[in-house]
Amino acid sequence: MEIRKAVVKMKSAAVVLTVAMILAFAPLLGSGSYGIYNTVNLNGSTYSVHADGFDILMNSSSPQLAFYRDNATSPSFIVNYTALYLYSSSISDGYRADLSGSQWRTTVSNTTEEDGTMRTVVTMSSVLDMTSSRDTIRSWGELTFRFFILTRGDKAQLGISAHIDNMTATSYSHIALSQDITGDAKFIANSDELIVSGVYYRWDQNAHVLIGDETSEVPVSTHYSDGKLLFIYPYSRNMVEISHYSGRMDFSGQIVIRDYFSDALGYGIGLLAGFGMLGIPYASHKKRERSPFDMNSPIYRK
Repeated sequence: MEIRKAVVKMKSAAVVLTVAMILAFAPLLGSGSYGIYNTVNLNGSTYSVHADGFDILMNSSSPQLAFYRDNATSPSFIVNYTALYLYSSSISDGYRADLSGSQWRTTVSNTTEEDGTMRTVVTMSSVLDMTSSRDTIRSWGELTFRFFILTRGDKAQLGISAHIDNMTATSYSHIALSQDITGDAKFIANSDELIVSGVYYRWDQNAHVLIGDETSEVPVSTHYSDGKLLFIYPYSRNMVEISHYSGRMDFSGQIVIRDYFSDALGYGIGLLAGFGMLGIPYASHKKRERSPFDMNSPIYRK
């Protein structure tokens, strides 16, 4: 009889703890219903990446990315890197490299992290010819892009890194990277992000330049108007390379991707509520009548 009573009490304990855990984790349920998988396909010159709630199309022969939400027939966000300029007083008075006409080497890698974040890295590199109304500088320098794509559920973030080296010396004072943006864009002046149809596009506000043997940090100016985005870098004839690395790429530090504080708060409240309503009364009862099967369980200790 005593054994039967003990078995019944153990079953009750299991039910109590199960319900308590359900209540505890309830705030986290429904935070994302997408499968944890990430696939990459190449069709002709187009890479297709499926990651959580997005399909991302990338042109391997020209630096362009398009973000489609699941089951959408039109893209939410397109960024097309069109040209690199060398100029001083006016962007129209200098040299221009047509990025769509350059020969690009492209690689794509992707991973799925333990926290469910899909990470895709696209690297594109090309040697650029600079053309003006007067002449052409062949193989002026090499431009390398690294695009960091992060997705989780219906959230996505794109970060850009740009690196230019092996530059031929010229007498101009600025370099500008021109981009065409398609989508409902929200730009904040002096910021380092552009939010396009809910997709976060990010870059660092500073770049590193190498002049001779000395490296220094310089500000990157940004200008956005009517779907045109410019990154503007200072330049001099003695400059060897420019590195504009994208930071802030860790989801765990970005509440725009997932509000971890709210999740943790909800989890904590759920945990307290679950065990408060069900677990604690049961534990209090068991302090008076200990289990004959698990005397060392913390829930039964005084």
